[in-house]
Amino acid sequence: MDDSGSDGSGEAFVLAGYVATDSQWNNFSTEWSAVLKRLPRIEYFKMKEANSLRGQFWGWSQEDRNAKVSELVRVVKGNVQLGVTCTVWWEDLKALSDEFGEVPWKPYPLLFHGAIAAVTQYCIQHEIDDKLRFVFDDQGIAGKRAAEVHEEVRDILTKREKDVLRSKPVHLDDKIFLPLQAADLIAWQTRRYIEENKAVKSLDQLSVHSPHLKELELVPTVYKTYRS
Repeated sequence: MDDSGSDGSGEAFVLAGYVATDSQWNNFSTEWSAVLKRLPRIEYFKMKEANSLRGQFWGWSQEDRNAKVSELVRVVKGNVQLGVTCTVWWEDLKALSDEFGEVPWKPYPLLFHGAIAAVTQYCIQHEIDDKLRFVFDDQGIAGKRAAEVHEEVRDILTKREKDVLRSKPVHLDDKIFLPLQAADLIAWQTRRYIEENKAVKSLDQLSVHSPHLKELELVPTVYKTYRS
């Protein structure tokens, strides 16, 4: 899972990603890598760079950029089972901080634990027996602390929840662990949707101009939205 909007300059902070089996992720990584290497070649994918035609997309035409992103979207659609999107609006987080100043309202831990809870409950409700392993983009100290808290509260989980959660969440480099680049894609697209539709109250039904997000909307998705 990867985040978008963490600097607080926009409307919301989004943490999103995908769920797939080990074999599906292996196939995803093979196909994703092949698309990256296909001319015009890029070393890695970041949606922010693709949108601005900077970084890996410096000097590209919009047509070539759109074609590359479309190819990557097809790889996502063909290899994942479920999407997960967790969102908190900055104005709501500020309101909570103002009202309950004694509570350290930090957006990343809120969405980190919310994402784990949302997917875990989905698997339990749908009687999915596969074990979950959560991989997040590297977040430095914030990510390390969130993972530590997850282990600290593990004792209060039900037996079924413990059975579903395979191991301690980990944080990896998105340039090395390719599924995180797909997470970057959907997190950025979701945040941009919110920026362009400021009155939105829920992400359960997306309706946007982005052809890429319209395609990704076809993937069944669990939404966790923190909105007053």
